[in-house]
Amino acid sequence: MLSTDSLFLMVRSLTKVEKRYFRLQAGFQRGEKRYLTLFDYLDGATVFDDTLRADLARRFPGATLEPARKHLGEVLLRALRQYESRKSVEACWVEALENSRILHVRGLLEAAFEQLEKAKALALKAEQFSLYVLAARRELAYRAQAQFPGMNETDLVAQHEKLRDLLDHEASAFRHAALYDVLLLRYWRTGLVRGERDTARLNDLLLEEHRTLTMQRIRSFAAEQRHLQFQSVYFLVTGNPAGSLGVFRELDALFQRHPALWADDPMHYVQLLDGILHDLRAMNRPDEMTFFLDRLRAVPSPSESFAAINGALVMEYELLRAVDTAQPAAARQGLSELARHPDRTLNLLPPTALARLRVAAAPARPARRRCPCSTRCSTNPSACCP
Repeated sequence: MLSTDSLFLMVRSLTKVEKRYFRLQAGFQRGEKRYLTLFDYLDGATVFDDTLRADLARRFPGATLEPARKHLGEVLLRALRQYESRKSVEACWVEALENSRILHVRGLLEAAFEQLEKAKALALKAEQFSLYVLAARRELAYRAQAQFPGMNETDLVAQHEKLRDLLDHEASAFRHAALYDVLLLRYWRTGLVRGERDTARLNDLLLEEHRTLTMQRIRSFAAEQRHLQFQSVYFLVTGNPAGSLGVFRELDALFQRHPALWADDPMHYVQLLDGILHDLRAMNRPDEMTFFLDRLRAVPSPSESFAAINGALVMEYELLRAVDTAQPAAARQGLSELARHPDRTLNLLPPTALARLRVAAAPARPARRRCPCSTRCSTNPSACCP
């Protein structure tokens, strides 16, 4: 279960509505609620450090902290699952699947089939084909137990054919993702193509990717995204930044055309933009970063913690671009904006995001002026330095 420092980050990431929902769920439980005391303390803290650890040891003497920590983690995750159950496609799918099981056990077959149809419709709408397969296989199992009510052989064969197509698509999608992972690893480890041997290996990957695409019967958002990402890395590896930039635009346009497929988890889009901005900086294309930074700012924020992470990412790349292009005024403006952020907002960030922001801000700090004189007049440098 969650450690105390992980619980601190979890509590700090909650919105006001989520906190109220958690307290409402906690109110249904009886008995002593030491975990609520721990929740209130973590919620009121600003930073998780040695002082906080020592204070926790005083407030929870002996072995009382451990059960409070475990119980708080369990209740918090349960409350968040219930809170998110109406917002996430996967959560709604799980709920429909579980409803079908309960109804089937009680002999309510038609109601169970209605829930399974709901689960399949949700999966298809979200292009989660593996979830559709699971729901469809459960439906076939229930129908087999009831001697296939309302189905003839043609219907059954059609169901099997559809499942076979979806399973083939999922297998092809796995192969496609594996090829992209291999290409990405080569790019991170070895960089640009450096000889005939590297070129031959790269062409083998390209040929295999083309073969995989031609075998796919279903064109999905995920498949198109992987293909474009494969192309962008291919152009980077072969030293064609202009081609990669064009693919970046296509990737963004793909996400803009299908917002419903990533609205449940906007971090997926943010991670894509993060990767694009990182590559643009490596390509020394600071002007092109403006478009994608504006896209990053426009991503809807489902929570306070998400807004903090997204804002920190924008600030990080603004600072890095100011340093890369030797714009001290822009760098100072970015540092001033960082200084104006309250500690509570910064503490909503995960440690890695906060570290990235601090590292980006470090080179932007103005260097201390040194006196060029050999006497090193530290007391009054203006008296001898021009």
